[in-house]
Amino acid sequence: YTAAVTWGYGDFKTTLSQRFNTGLTDLTPRAGSTLTEVDEYSQFNLNVRYTGIKNTTVQLGVNNITEEWPPITANTIYSGGYLTSMADMMGRVYRLSVEYKF
Repeated sequence: YTAAVTWGYGDFKTTLSQRFNTGLTDLTPRAGSTLTEVDEYSQFNLNVRYTGIKNTTVQLGVNNITEEWPPITANTIYSGGYLTSMADMMGRVYRLSVEYKF
């Protein structure tokens, strides 16, 4: 699931979101076992938006602010042991964007 809390004040808006995945059983065979339990995974993201300049939006965000690494699975094809559909393998990521509308 994804949950988010947004707070705004004047030209600023801040959003804190959480992405959570429950654990699962990976059926990919691994070293003598056919079942692999994959732990749950949670990631928090923070975004701040400023719209105080005419026709301009500035956003600064941090994905995975706690730098949680996803659980490893037996699936190592193309993903280094992570389920890319379940988690982000990038670690903490900073984003900055500026949008100007003519």
